[in-house]
Amino acid sequence: MRPEHVPWSPFTDFGARLSLAVRARWSRRRFLVAAATIVLVVGVVRVVLASRQVIAELGDTRTVLVAATDLPAGHLLSPTDFSAEHWPVGLIPEGATSTADDAVGQVVRSPVASGEPITYFRLGVGRHGLLPDERSVTLPLPLAPPPVEVGDAVELFAVAVTGFEEGPQQFVRPTSIRLTDARVATVDDRGVTVIVPESAVRAALESLAGGTVELVGRP
Repeated sequence: MRPEHVPWSPFTDFGARLSLAVRARWSRRRFLVAAATIVLVVGVVRVVLASRQVIAELGDTRTVLVAATDLPAGHLLSPTDFSAEHWPVGLIPEGATSTADDAVGQVVRSPVASGEPITYFRLGVGRHGLLPDERSVTLPLPLAPPPVEVGDAVELFAVAVTGFEEGPQQFVRPTSIRLTDARVATVDDRGVTVIVPESAVRAALESLAGGTVELVGRP
């Protein structure tokens, strides 16, 4: 039998169009959801790969002692002055301490900021934090005391009189010789105590005996 002809009706046409619109909207939504999912997966994969690359570059983690608070020069370290943290190997500075035995009882040679790893280069023994090849020398305060503080890096210059200039008015002709680099250990009314290499002690003492030794600040 031939199917009966369905007469056209505005409701029938509206229903067909509505059905097509709904199907098209769902198809578009599925496409957008699928596209967003792909973008998300790609982003996650990139993050994972980047994290693995960073880990590969930085290496494994190791224990390092970190200052719990600002540590001034001359401070005697105790167990409460630091904490043990796990840092990536690639971020740990050379000479960093790792156990309490490396730090307790040591003297801070130069200031260490809070959160900064404590390295062997910042520590020494004794009241002035001396290393085995260092000695402390006390210089008399000059008439104009230098504006230095404990831990400052300085240079020592020997200043002496070598003769007199001839002329209408004779005047002293001084000369200066750079002795060595040094580090300020203490500053008080008696003088400035500086830390110098053992090899520079003789020159510093001879300069004090024959003239004066001046401090010059350095970066």
